[in-house]
Amino acid sequence: MRKVRTLYESKGGVIMGYAFMTSRCGMCGSTFTYHPNYVPSLNNVPFCRRCVESANIIRVQQGLTPHSIHPRAYDIANEEELA
Repeated sequence: MRKVRTLYESKGGVIMGYAFMTSRCGMCGSTFTYHPNYVPSLNNVPFCRRCVESANIIRVQQGLTPHSIHPRAYDIANEEELA
């Protein structure tokens, strides 16, 4: 079977896909987008940036270590990262 190539591929380009997840925040319920490999979560329940940052303020006030937020936690993922 012959592979059909797009015009972009025939000119030397590469087709690449991107993905992102959308869910409701486990704390506030707002819908947000995130990178599934890096978003802060507990038992696979993701949390939005605003809630994590709010929780971190309280954690610091209580003398606890703040939760880290990965720089790509709320970015899109390229297809190679999800394979």
